[in-house]
Amino acid sequence: YPAHPQLSDHLGHKQAAALISNFLGSSDGNSPESQKLAESFAAPLGVAARVNGVFVPTTAENLIEHEIVKAGFAGFDAEAVIPLKDIAMRLQAPPIGLTREAQHLILAALVAQKQYEFVTSSGNRINHRSLDLQIIWDDIVGVAKPLDEVYSPQRLLIWAKLITGNAGLRSLDRSEDRLLIIDSLTGWLSGWNESRTLAEFDALPDENLNAGIWRTAANLRKSFGAMAEIIDSLVKNDLSLDKCLQSIADLFSDSEAEYEAKKGDLRVLRDFTSGVTRRSEIARYLALCEDTGDVELEALRQGLLESINDGKFGSSVADTRQIEADWKRFRDAYTDYYAAKHDTVM
Repeated sequence: YPAHPQLSDHLGHKQAAALISNFLGSSDGNSPESQKLAESFAAPLGVAARVNGVFVPTTAENLIEHEIVKAGFAGFDAEAVIPLKDIAMRLQAPPIGLTREAQHLILAALVAQKQYEFVTSSGNRINHRSLDLQIIWDDIVGVAKPLDEVYSPQRLLIWAKLITGNAGLRSLDRSEDRLLIIDSLTGWLSGWNESRTLAEFDALPDENLNAGIWRTAANLRKSFGAMAEIIDSLVKNDLSLDKCLQSIADLFSDSEAEYEAKKGDLRVLRDFTSGVTRRSEIARYLALCEDTGDVELEALRQGLLESINDGKFGSSVADTRQIEADWKRFRDAYTDYYAAKHDTVM
């Protein structure tokens, strides 16, 4: 293998993983360990260069002109997914003869420089932002040119802060921030599933609903309901974090105001659902209450019946509070009436 680079030591899985995670995919490339590994393996393979006495990842321009990269990628359709096995056949054959670990370094360097993205068996993409996380190489089936980024990293970070409520997130390129975002989204999904907001609304009898609240629920199903499905795909590793955030941004037309408006609609739906349940409880109680013949008390009863009438039942917090106030006045008056009647009999 006359074209094989001269390495100063054996490049094993541990060394390759450390270089990919800490040198190519992180800002920790200046650590003594990373520098030593870069000198021993990355530089001879052409994926690192010494600049002012410090090893740094090779630039995209120099990387794509490297003879090993040319040998591995020449002639492939630039618009198609290039199978990893086809690249491996070229790089492991004479005169280069690269090991699997060396091939991984070359490929990760190209991803780090945004020349390619890894493609998994399920069709998902792994880009430069995810190199600091553990790569499951057996799940990588190919590489492809990066998809056009609809949203900038800064824009996705804004959405991550908005969804998680964590204004302290600094970058999508920091593994600790990415893991924190994933944990927060996982927590949001758990809370959503436990709340059963849409399921409880769906269980309400049709006679309790109106066109306005139907539209609100339908829109929430398309926004927060779809958001839950997207996050579920992220949790199951069927979707990358970047794609997850992009998809969520799309749901709300990339508008923070739209997101906040839908959160308000969510509160409306929850208030409506709990209000319908409460109204049913009050209606059942009123049905059991005997006619008292007391003009004032019966006026309170009639007013309460009107306030919970289907045609007048609203979905705002104010409506719910008014019903509760009317209900308390009637209940207190009804209790006092029968207490006084009991005292008279006794």
